[in-house]
Amino acid sequence: DSWTFDAFALDKASRGRPLSTLSFYLLHRSGLMQTFQMKPRQVALFLTKLEAGYRNNPYHNRTHAADVLQTMHAILTRGGLISSQYCDPLSHLGCILAAAAHDYEHGGLTNDYLVSTHDDLAVLYNDRSPQESHHSARLWALLKCKEYDILTGISAADRDRLRKLVIALILGTDMKLHFTTISQFATLHRIADIKPAMQEAHTTVLIEKSRSRGAMNLLAEQAVKPPADDAERTLSLQIALKAADIGHCAESLPVHLAWVEALEAEFFAQGDREKAAGLPVSPLMDRDKPGVSKSQAGFYDFVAIPLFHNFSQVFPGATPLRDLLLDCYRYWRSKQSPAATP
Repeated sequence: DSWTFDAFALDKASRGRPLSTLSFYLLHRSGLMQTFQMKPRQVALFLTKLEAGYRNNPYHNRTHAADVLQTMHAILTRGGLISSQYCDPLSHLGCILAAAAHDYEHGGLTNDYLVSTHDDLAVLYNDRSPQESHHSARLWALLKCKEYDILTGISAADRDRLRKLVIALILGTDMKLHFTTISQFATLHRIADIKPAMQEAHTTVLIEKSRSRGAMNLLAEQAVKPPADDAERTLSLQIALKAADIGHCAESLPVHLAWVEALEAEFFAQGDREKAAGLPVSPLMDRDKPGVSKSQAGFYDFVAIPLFHNFSQVFPGATPLRDLLLDCYRYWRSKQSPAATP
């Protein structure tokens, strides 16, 4: 339940099975396995098969999936989504499935690469979120198999609702849709744009951090207004999974740095592939130039901080997660030279 989590340690302790181990534990502990009449042995078979579909990429692998799952669990349980009617048991199950499968069979390549090379996935999905569409489709193909169908205790209507939610959550992790999704969430909840404050981000961070810590207990106790409809509920859960997907940005610094190193390795591998094929090398993927480890402050400024800020404005219980994010942000700001500081 902790806001911080070392998925690498879980990978080691579980002997390379972090995702199936954590997924089974959460389904059992939450009571969802019993609520939806799942057979433990079949759940174990399904989760083992799902985990086996994750490839040995440096970043998009089973350990990353476990990390995202744990962060999603913390957000749902400690961030106030379950207690505020944003997440009923069926939605809770959907969130676990979506987090666990959100990068299922990821090829370690970006959507832009798949589209530009006319990869089979890009052709199949008409260049629209090919990776995410594949992750979702392959999950449901797996659940169609009698051996792995853990949803037999769910009515047809609830299964359709569950499928709709899981698809929406997984497709929502496509970074191409990030700013549109964030804008919709901010507009819905009338959240002020914090971009102007980014002009003096280092000062803003210190002020915001001080305020949040001084009022953390009060914020956590504030009631969250229930969602007006299913659309608002789904959008909020999409934002939650998006935050969980980059949750390593709010981990303890050593764990966060390990994830950045893994992401950079995966990006450089794609860059090498592009060079070998005579293609233009994608930004941050040329190992002969600065990679993602040199651009983290900007990622925090324009992606991570607005995301976590907006989410914590609606769900104050998640404020500690935002503060942990700011700890890592201060590290990256300190690594920049004065000349590079905005």
